[in-house]
Amino acid sequence: IPALGSFEGFKFRAALPDQPGTMLFFRTINDCEKGDDKYVDLPKQALDIKAPDFGKKLLEFMSATSGPSPFLILEQPARPQYPWSGAEPPKRVASGR
Repeated sequence: IPALGSFEGFKFRAALPDQPGTMLFFRTINDCEKGDDKYVDLPKQALDIKAPDFGKKLLEFMSATSGPSPFLILEQPARPQYPWSGAEPPKRVASGR
């Protein structure tokens, strides 16, 4: 809730590599009124999402540090993604403002 000075998340749009199964880490530093919170730590070894012990290894990494980097795992999209895969852009609608 921005009025209270805290946020639960944020949104952003980005072009990502076409490599399903890849983990992308986002080193993040939250600047606060009194100091900062750093989430910049990366796993010491690559994590293979196809490995049977992936969940265990991920939990070990997330628990071993006070500042694990946020991450996402790329998936194959269910449909073409605008505008990078040749899809037509959506038609603009007048807002009346």
